[in-house]
This record gives sequence, C-alpha cells and structure tokens, in this order.
Amino acid sequence: MLYGANTGLSSLAILVAAVFWTVLWGPVGLVLSTPLTVCLVVLGRHVPQMEFLHILLGDEPVLSPEMHFYQRMLASDRSEARRVLDTHLHGKRLEELYDTLVVPALGMAQRDRDDNDPDGTIGESICQSTRELLEDLNVDYADPRDLALGRTPDPMFETTGGLSASPARIVCVPAKTEADETIGSMLVQLLAREGEYAQCIALGTNGEMIDQLVEYKPDVVIVSALQPSMLTHARKLYSQIRAGLPKTTIMVGLWNFNGAIESVSARFRPDAQELIVTTLEAALNKLSALRGERRAVRNTDAVASI
Repeated sequence: MLYGANTGLSSLAILVAAVFWTVLWGPVGLVLSTPLTVCLVVLGRHVPQMEFLHILLGDEPVLSPEMHFYQRMLASDRSEARRVLDTHLHGKRLEELYDTLVVPALGMAQRDRDDNDPDGTIGESICQSTRELLEDLNVDYADPRDLALGRTPDPMFETTGGLSASPARIVCVPAKTEADETIGSMLVQLLAREGEYAQCIALGTNGEMIDQLVEYKPDVVIVSALQPSMLTHARKLYSQIRAGLPKTTIMVGLWNFNGAIESVSARFRPDAQELIVTTLEAALNKLSALRGERRAVRNTDAVASI
C-alpha cells in the first residue's frame, strides 16, 4: 500500500516480489524487493525486448481506454462499454470524453472496417450502438455548468433523412461513412446542450445531401470527416457544397487528425483554412466565435438602419 501508488507497481507484483526476494536473500531481499522490482518495470517500459516485464509487473491497464471501449462495442457488450464511459467521464465535460475516447475508438473501427470488414456491416453496427449509448449518456449526464444556468440535457440525438421545417442554423454533413455521421450527430448533441438547434443529415450520396442543403440554406454547414482516410472525400464534398452555397459558412471537421493542420489546410480554399477543426471542443469554440461575430454584424446593421 505504501509503495504501489507511487512506483507504478501492481499490488500483486509487490507481494510476489517480496516473497521471491525474501526466499532468495532473506531479510535483505525483503528490504530490496520493491526497488529491485521497480528497476525491472522501468527496464520493461523503456526496452522493447523487455516490455513483458512492464505488462506483468506494472499497474497500467493493458488496454487504453479507447481500445477498451472499442473492444466492448465490438463484443456487443454495451453495459461494460457504458461502464468505461462512466469511469472516464468523471471530472470531464462530454466534449472532452468524446474527443479523447469515443472519436479515437470510432477511428479504430473505421480502420478495421477498411481492412477486415469490406461490406461494412460490423462498422455500421458499432456506429449505431455507439449513437444509442451516447443518447442514454446525454440524458443521464448533467454538466455542472448547465445546472448553474438552469439548463437540462436535451434528449434529442437524431439524424434526419431530410431537414425539418424548424430553423436549424447549423447542419452537419457526413463525408463518406457511418462513423462520419455518428460524430456529426455527437456534435449536434453537444450543440443542443448549448441551446442551438442543429441537425445532421443522414448519410447519402453527395448530390442528395447537397440538394437538401441548397433547399434549406443553413447559416453554417459542417463537413464531418473522420481521419486519416476521409480527407479526399472531405475536400470533394466541401468543394461541391461551396459551389451550391457560395455565401454559406462552411466548417470542416477533420476528426482524430494528429498531424500538422497546416499540411492539409493549404488543400482547401483560403476562406476555409481558418474554419478547419480537429476536435469537437474546437468546433464548439469556433461556432461560438462565429455566433458572436454574426451578432455583432446584426447589431451594427440595426444601428445603421436607425
């Protein structure tokens, strides 16, 4: 109990090490057991050939949180997947949880789909289950900031085949896959918690989705593209939306992108380079800034008219 929390050793490793070194060297081995075992763990952490020592003796989980969540979703174990979410939600906002755990897990699912799931049935099942799980989480979870402002979670977590007649200012468009649509729906959920009415178009052909946008003319369109494999599709969809809606603000979400954003922003038009985001939290911040800019413009126009 004294050493385990500070040395990175598991409790079982400390007990086994104490017995082993005591049998080997007696009382001296008992005194030296913990520092000697720590040396073995450090060796396993930094020497690839000795990595098994770190796995056997260390207290770090073998699976990362996002891998654990993906594994449970792949096994259709929704109760355990929900437990993973609840464990890592403690002390975090929903957007942080989504960016650090759910989006990377969907990235793993998309890579596996490209390699081992040609027809996409497993990937679609995981995305659908993830949406249902996050809908329940959204209803159950109350952000302290929302409670302080008297807001309650909005149960809406929908993807629409067509845009409704309600004045949705923000519309998310999936670039290519079910995972893109799922992350777009996650952003819609987060926007709903902030009092925005937003929608995510159901995945379809580019022509079908753009026709809906041209008919409705939202204030902001967000192209949702899970990286690294969706960049080309995002660029194509962005260009087509820009052609149909030349005056609409278009944001591009390159979710799970870990490289230098400057390396890809040059591939888009200059007016889009400042509207490329890689996390849901950054998207919320950018949309908040755009909201403030539009409010300032409206106030200026009102004063000018007077």
